[in-house]
Amino acid sequence: MNCFYHAETSAVAQCKSCGRGLCMQCTSQIVNGTACKGRCEARARSIIILIDSEIESFRALPIEDNRRRLFFGLVAVSIILYGGMQYYSATEAQSDYDGIYPGFWALYIGFSTLLLAFMPAPKRSRGDVYWFTFWN
Repeated sequence: MNCFYHAETSAVAQCKSCGRGLCMQCTSQIVNGTACKGRCEARARSIIILIDSEIESFRALPIEDNRRRLFFGLVAVSIILYGGMQYYSATEAQSDYDGIYPGFWALYIGFSTLLLAFMPAPKRSRGDVYWFTFWN
């Protein structure tokens, strides 16, 4: 690759903003990269700032784990409340015990879901795909 501005000189760097090849004379060193001297420096700095902020937001991914916990926790509490109401209404009627079994199973499923809500997410390597949306 040759310098974009000096076709006879070989390039030693590439502009972070426009991607053109640059020789030593046309290169301006900026933090974490190079840019066209006097042309692309401001834009290259803003691109680097944008990339750095995206990297930082990517590192803050434990929020995904909290979102999964909140979802499963709310589902579990809803199922537990439903099961409790079923069980209570069946025991209050005393003549009809048909509601005890659905209430019992709803309580069982609700507490199981609550356990699932606070289990740690599985460790995965790059490229692994899980069928469950919250772990993707």
